[in-house]
Amino acid sequence: MLNTEELKAAELIANGASEQSVAEHFGKSRSWVQRLKRRDDFKEAVEATLEAASKALHQHTEERLTNDLNSFRQRFNESADLIFNTAYVYIQKVEEAINHLSVEDISPARIGSNLKLGAEALALGVELKQAALGIDQVTEQIDELEKLREARRDRTTEQQSPIAEFEAS
Repeated sequence: MLNTEELKAAELIANGASEQSVAEHFGKSRSWVQRLKRRDDFKEAVEATLEAASKALHQHTEERLTNDLNSFRQRFNESADLIFNTAYVYIQKVEEAINHLSVEDISPARIGSNLKLGAEALALGVELKQAALGIDQVTEQIDELEKLREARRDRTTEQQSPIAEFEAS
């Protein structure tokens, strides 16, 4: 059975201390450390110390990675929300501008490019949300977008835009 001094020597050896530094720490000879290292109970103590350190390191690393992953997921989700909401507001603004246009306000080519940019931003937002939240929540958002698209189509068929009136004349 190891005494307190020998247990401490086992801990120092397990932590990478040299035989000479362990011997000096206890005021003993290097041969004292070498004799200890040949003992089975000392070897077991060194191994137990290494195993405990390994477990502690593993646990710390796992906790750190879990915290980092959760932080990343939160920031990723916030970014996806921001992109999605910005794109949604942008498309609403473009739609509002289209509904109040006169022929002189904007060229038809610019309307298409603005809508395309908004749609691309929405698509990016949906992709990010899918990655961050999972398929079920993204599916709900896609359904909401489909409803908006259908409502937009219904309004378009009910009233002609200023551009369509201009093209017709």
